[in-house]
Amino acid sequence: MHDPVNSAGLLLIGETSMSSGSDGPVLQLLGQYAEGAVRVAFHLTRDRDGALDISQEAYVKAMQSLGTLRKGESLRVWFNRIVVNLSRDWLRRKKIEQRGVETLRTRGVATVREPEAELQDREEAEQLREALMQLPLATREAVVLVCVEGFTPQEAAGMLGIPDGTLRSRLHDGREQLRKMWSDDE
Repeated sequence: MHDPVNSAGLLLIGETSMSSGSDGPVLQLLGQYAEGAVRVAFHLTRDRDGALDISQEAYVKAMQSLGTLRKGESLRVWFNRIVVNLSRDWLRRKKIEQRGVETLRTRGVATVREPEAELQDREEAEQLREALMQLPLATREAVVLVCVEGFTPQEAAGMLGIPDGTLRSRLHDGREQLRKMWSDDE
């Protein structure tokens, strides 16, 4: 999917809207990517509430960071890079929180299991999600962005801030690991 909006067009809209005191056009452009942002965040975090929070935070951060959008850069790729980075931050915070929970658990304090942890009815989709979550984060990011969200390898590499070759290598590794996991389950 080609993103017809580039940074030059966005900056013109941004300059116009800033001078007139209305951010409407910029908000509308970013709003087109909201659903995709939730999907990317969900596939990376596997947490619906977290994905919604991340997408909202990305929207705010994008509005605050419009000046960092480079001329000729795809708005979609730039916005999703923000989503990926916020997802990484969210996962780091969750890992730290989980360590705290584990510490409490080892001290004998009971914890309540969240309802989101229950298995979903659609068994095959759940198995695929579980397989995705078993991939290392860097590999999972590549697979989710290209195979699930439909970004080109070049766009995904740009979002992740890595060379195309590195992205393609992670993508290959991820696909092979998923094939192996899927065939082991059958």
